[in-house]
Amino acid sequence: MTARPPARLTHRVFADSERRAPANRSRRAPYARSAHTHDTDWNFTGTRESKPELVYWFSEQTLQPGPSVSLKCVAMGHPPPQFTWTLDGFPIPTNSRFMVGQHVTLQDDVVSHLNISRVTEQDGGEYACVATNTAGRALHAARVNVYGLPFIREMPKVTAVAGSDLVIKCPVAGYPIETITWERENNLYFKRFWSS
Repeated sequence: MTARPPARLTHRVFADSERRAPANRSRRAPYARSAHTHDTDWNFTGTRESKPELVYWFSEQTLQPGPSVSLKCVAMGHPPPQFTWTLDGFPIPTNSRFMVGQHVTLQDDVVSHLNISRVTEQDGGEYACVATNTAGRALHAARVNVYGLPFIREMPKVTAVAGSDLVIKCPVAGYPIETITWERENNLYFKRFWSS
């Protein structure tokens, strides 16, 4: 009887350049795990916490009106992050055509989908997925352009503190759009030439 050598466990350690999805790509398959820690902290109860890290995200899309579209983001973190979705910085419309779902994989990645049925030109805009847990948050945003006439969604009233920075996005839909002009009290305030 021959003695067998002891079993050897092997694993692959990804370099940082492999572990993080490149900025210009939206897909990383499979959702590879890394032996490196990522922004890990310990909370006051002695439990390990880590900020959410996006490992997959949707890319900009240009669509014709009519079909359905599904946007997906995947994040890892501890505790498992919760996703919220926004359109042009505001909550997703409360509408039966917009459905948000979320589940946790066996590898503890959190997968979230935003499904939009029967896309219209008014559904175009900058969509964002935001993964949040007690250790922090991660965000990804990209435009979904839908061919059609320009349309500006109603903006809620914005309150600001004098002397502080204020960023307001124009909630514009329709595609293509050549220019966006901001006016204040009927005076031209800012003009942006759209490039796609």
